[in-house]
Amino acid sequence: MSLNNLAIDLGVVGRRAESLAAVEEAVGHYRTLAEANPGLFGPALQQSLEVASGLKGLDP
Repeated sequence: MSLNNLAIDLGVVGRRAESLAAVEEAVGHYRTLAEANPGLFGPALQQSLEVASGLKGLDP
């Protein structure tokens, strides 16, 4: 969750590349965790994917 928050904060201040790197790291971690326990970590993975999608839509 901290990586999601960091990604959002970096995106707000215009540090897009760093923002995307942080959220992509979060997605990677949550993807691994969701494979082992989808009921517990699936929602967090979905949230990270939504953050990533939103950040990718920002102007560079």
